[in-house]
Amino acid sequence: MVSKYIFYTIDAVKIDQKTCFLHANLLFYVKCDTIINVLYPSIYSYSQDIPKWIKKDGIGLALILTLGFVQEFDRAEKANVDLYSLIQEEPMPTGHNGMDALLAGLIEWSCYNKKLLVPSWVNKDRFFAKPILHAFDTIGKTQYTIAHTPLAFFRHGVWIEKSSLQYI
Repeated sequence: MVSKYIFYTIDAVKIDQKTCFLHANLLFYVKCDTIINVLYPSIYSYSQDIPKWIKKDGIGLALILTLGFVQEFDRAEKANVDLYSLIQEEPMPTGHNGMDALLAGLIEWSCYNKKLLVPSWVNKDRFFAKPILHAFDTIGKTQYTIAHTPLAFFRHGVWIEKSSLQYI
């Protein structure tokens, strides 16, 4: 019988009939070395992880890993997953106002690109950065960043270059 554990970064917990591990924001269920199901992370699940990422390595790591949602959202679309199911639940507070605003901007921007209705939770007060979050602050590039920030992020008080939202 295969040992049954869920691996979440360093922690392991017993679960039913499958072994789980987290790798690059993907939760894989495996049994006998075969991937049998891949779960697509919701924005709520990202909000649960952000405080851990900030505590471990600061805001920079949290920004990078959170932006991985763009790739996961595209991957979910290709797999015909109901995209709205990944964004409809309001994220839990992350403990960092700028990261809460980033989540809302990310969802608003993703919905615009996928022609989806934007969930109403993005308009709640806690999803607007105070003060402005200047993601990946680069000395001498502030004006460039402001000029190239998608409107959805700008509206939420997050300055981030559109190129930071692309993946290879």
